[in-house]
Amino acid sequence: MKRKIDPPSVEMSIPLPSRKDFLRIAGAAGIGTALGSNILLRQAFGQAAPVSGSTLDPTDLSFSIKSQYRPFDVISKNFVEHSDGFDTNQGLYTSLAPRGNSGSVIIGSGVLSVSSNSRFFTLFRTNKTTLAPYAAVVVDVKSFSRSAPKKNTVYAGLVKDARNYVAAWYNNATKKVGIDAVVGGTVNRLVERDANLTAPVRLAFVLNSKEVTALADTGGPGGTGSPWKPLANYPNPPEVSGDPAITPGLSQYVDLRDPAVLAQYKYGFGVRADRGTIVLDKVEAGYWGRAGVRDPHVVTWADGTPYIKDNKLYLTLTNAGLDFFATAHWGVYTLDLSDYTSPNALEEVGKLFFKRDGKVLGDHAGHIVYDDAAGNFLIGVSTWGDFAYNGVHVNYTRASGDVIHGVHVLEPQKLNLPTVSPTDTGTWDPHFVRIDGLWYVAFVDSPTQGNPWKHFPALAKGPDLGRLTLVGAESDLQQSEGMVMQKFGGKWYVLCSSGGGEIVDEDAGPATYRIYEPNRDESGGLMFFGELDAPYVSNIPHPMVTPLPVNGNTKWIMVTFDGTMYYEPMLGYGTHGDFYVMDGQPIEQGYEFPPREP
Repeated sequence: MKRKIDPPSVEMSIPLPSRKDFLRIAGAAGIGTALGSNILLRQAFGQAAPVSGSTLDPTDLSFSIKSQYRPFDVISKNFVEHSDGFDTNQGLYTSLAPRGNSGSVIIGSGVLSVSSNSRFFTLFRTNKTTLAPYAAVVVDVKSFSRSAPKKNTVYAGLVKDARNYVAAWYNNATKKVGIDAVVGGTVNRLVERDANLTAPVRLAFVLNSKEVTALADTGGPGGTGSPWKPLANYPNPPEVSGDPAITPGLSQYVDLRDPAVLAQYKYGFGVRADRGTIVLDKVEAGYWGRAGVRDPHVVTWADGTPYIKDNKLYLTLTNAGLDFFATAHWGVYTLDLSDYTSPNALEEVGKLFFKRDGKVLGDHAGHIVYDDAAGNFLIGVSTWGDFAYNGVHVNYTRASGDVIHGVHVLEPQKLNLPTVSPTDTGTWDPHFVRIDGLWYVAFVDSPTQGNPWKHFPALAKGPDLGRLTLVGAESDLQQSEGMVMQKFGGKWYVLCSSGGGEIVDEDAGPATYRIYEPNRDESGGLMFFGELDAPYVSNIPHPMVTPLPVNGNTKWIMVTFDGTMYYEPMLGYGTHGDFYVMDGQPIEQGYEFPPREP
């Protein structure tokens, strides 16, 4: 039985010694700019007590947008595996000649040039590979050949040897761009499209699981403000090739999701012409970045305390790929609290991939918890990495050491969540917290995905993750996700986002952030409490509300995302979204969670 609780009328007052201190805390510049770059470190050993007797509840807070921007990178800046400006010949490459003549190669003085009076084709293979099939190679072309009527081509991709490689290419003679999968010497032309590029130009190859995209830096703002424009991708758009979730894609030729196969392929690039000289002036390779971000989830301690280190808040985001769900992957980020509304404040510091069923996949949409009692990280994630309308579920694992920095491939197991119906085929968006010795897991329960989509909020609890029972679920909803458990005024609530296709009931209409109060006694239940006062930007944005400790008080912020796509007509659904930072008022007296330094 659901109940609506009207928020109490509370006048929040924070004792401050001077007007200057007030401006330092609540000024329009934001807590970071106003308080300085080390506000949380200064409070790490403060004596302020946790919230005691506070009557604040989530409906008392009002959020407003302070920042909206689009994180986009072909290669994540902290995950560059190979970079060469060709200043000197460092012996970094194995030269391969797929057609016999590799031409004359000169490296130095900031260029790599290949010349010949006859047909030449040279592939340059580095000694660096990727741990997961989410990779990118960018080649800067200084000039094409001036005397090549048919072949005048630059390549970027992954190379095993002269007879096996996957590459994006651009032919300046024919003004065509395409993608090839060469297996055992057989050239499989996956896609070919018209293009009209002029040197100097940057060509990029991007691998997202079983999908490949060719892009070019057009030099000006394109989709979502990025200069990068997709020119060709495989599989082709859904209207041509069918649903990308069930299309075999690159895997029908070579399955780079197989770690044993992927290990044989190195970052590479190449040139090919009838004759003349092609000149390159830089190459860079590493892990694919993102076309946008979504599913924000703050990393927490087991008791729900936000994980903050060196004045940076840790959170996870789904890095959008260049197509549907399986092209995305999971990134760990920091948000610099000294200037948390700035686009420069968000930095990717970790990438997590998951090995299951013999494949390395980009599962995402989950929660990372530092379990101080166990001395390790608990990682829960949703199995979107191979989504094909045959179910999604939450997997989990534990990892010791620093799993929130660098690249990691983990092997999780299924978390058996108690769903409303034993025939339910979907669970995702987990959030974990340990309260009074019990683990609580908020999650999405979904009996169907696709036709129709139905998903609603649910909550489970148990003495450990192997013995969970259902506390409650709102099964009359059909478009709710983005589960968050958060403590307000010392009391726990469950938050979720409900899209525009919800069933309207007596408590709330569609397109809103819903708040539930879990009944923690033996009777259980998940009771509707109210709605969060925050802009609902689009596309079921997740209500990632988190408390920040500031000068003995608590400042509330919310991060979320929208549904803005990147070149959707070519790439299809899944390339969203923009990142939002919101400020909440009022400031709460006392610490919701006292600062903890890892």
